[in-house]
Amino acid sequence: MTEVKNHKVEGKDDVILSPHYKKILNALMPPTCMSIEKHKYAYPASVHINSDNRIVEAKFSLEKYTENPTKYIHNLGQNYKKLYERGEVKACGIVYTGVIKLSRTKQQDAIILKLDSGDSYPIIFIQKFKVRSGARGKVVFDEIECEIGEPLLPKQDLK
Repeated sequence: MTEVKNHKVEGKDDVILSPHYKKILNALMPPTCMSIEKHKYAYPASVHINSDNRIVEAKFSLEKYTENPTKYIHNLGQNYKKLYERGEVKACGIVYTGVIKLSRTKQQDAIILKLDSGDSYPIIFIQKFKVRSGARGKVVFDEIECEIGEPLLPKQDLK
């Protein structure tokens, strides 16, 4: 996994990633990719940049995640929203694996990383991957795609 710098987003010029976004992206993606390469799966993870500009990792609950993965991811976003409103979070990121629908009949596994800060566009990075069949089951990662996503945090006026 190489360090991510800037990406093209449909309908926008190159998206210049803020230092916060780069920090979060590079904290979450490499361990997720390594877990998938080694175990063929990865549990969700999330971090945020606190008011002191430090990365803080959220605690993970396997029990709550396995009860309802969608609700678990949603609740992570809601928790960050509350922390942001109290001034405790500058930016946050949530990474998880999912299935991306490619067509009516085709789908593919993917790493999904949602990044957000109150003063920037929310960005979603998607990295599709395939686990090759065979004894070793090598993982092949596609290029990272990038798009504007739904906000996790309240927005200031964005131009």
